[in-house]
Amino acid sequence: MANRGMSAAMLTEIAKTQNYPIHLVYIETSPALYITTAHKVVPYNSQNYSPLGQLLSIPEIEESLALNARTISLSLSGVDQSIISAVLSQKLINKDIDIYMGFLDSGGSLISDPLQIFKGIIEDFDADENDVQGNSIVKVSAASHWVDFEKTSGRRTNDADQQSIYPGDDGFRHTSEIISDLEWG
Repeated sequence: MANRGMSAAMLTEIAKTQNYPIHLVYIETSPALYITTAHKVVPYNSQNYSPLGQLLSIPEIEESLALNARTISLSLSGVDQSIISAVLSQKLINKDIDIYMGFLDSGGSLISDPLQIFKGIIEDFDADENDVQGNSIVKVSAASHWVDFEKTSGRRTNDADQQSIYPGDDGFRHTSEIISDLEWG
């Protein structure tokens, strides 16, 4: 699989001595964020990816033959108030994030279908405002979609389930007697 599923147009563009690579990033918020590293709006898959100049860094994404969870961290800089609001007011943990790599031709149009280089879910996020410099940075940590590959669905933290897996283990024997209203702090 030497071409990684790339179209002929993308393979031709990669072979050129000069090209214009871009990234397209989708983050599942409400409304969804569609942003690009390009200098202009890039239409793809019935969506317009905005060139907000906000993608501060996209990490190197490593490939592996092993089915394991990879994690990445994206930084968005100069973030406007709508994105800060979306990050702080929504439950972003376990929301989707997709990153595509593509190329623009000399006229600024997207060449063929971009290649999806990362598909995952958001594990953590952080928003920082720098009052001195007058800018904001949002950092998003995400794990590949393989993060739940080995997760066993349907497990419960009760004695019956514990006994079915580890007979004789008393770890959950008294869980039904634990006080249900614990006060913290």
